[in-house]
Amino acid sequence: MTWHTLRTVSPSEANLTCGFLDGFGVQLRVIDSVGVEVARDALGSMSSPVRVQAREVDLPVAAEILSDALPEPSRPARGASLDRLGLSIRACAVSTFFAPLGLALAPTYLLRAKRAGIRPREHAWTLAGIAACVPASLFYVFAFHGMFLL
Repeated sequence: MTWHTLRTVSPSEANLTCGFLDGFGVQLRVIDSVGVEVARDALGSMSSPVRVQAREVDLPVAAEILSDALPEPSRPARGASLDRLGLSIRACAVSTFFAPLGLALAPTYLLRAKRAGIRPREHAWTLAGIAACVPASLFYVFAFHGMFLL
């Protein structure tokens, strides 16, 4: 008997999914992150994501029922995390104490912005924030360097 993964979800969502599909006579099993089958009674005490699997015979029916009843969990848009990274850089530029952190985040932001293919919101302000982080970071480098020379 071949098993296929329907969804990878949290334990509480797995409990809901299994309970829903049991009413339709679909045979399911729940697998943890290590690959061990988990009893449904133990789902309440788990915190890591689990895989809900169905038999190959029941897979088309289960997938159709789930798509109608329980939509796929939504994920944030790709640009949302890039916007948050830009916001972090701009916040670091405002506070000169955190300017080195903003400068450390800059390569990741620039690489991801280039790969995204779209221009992130407030991209120009983020570039200005990166530019503002440079002199503040240099100040800390030279201030601490001078302190160690004494």
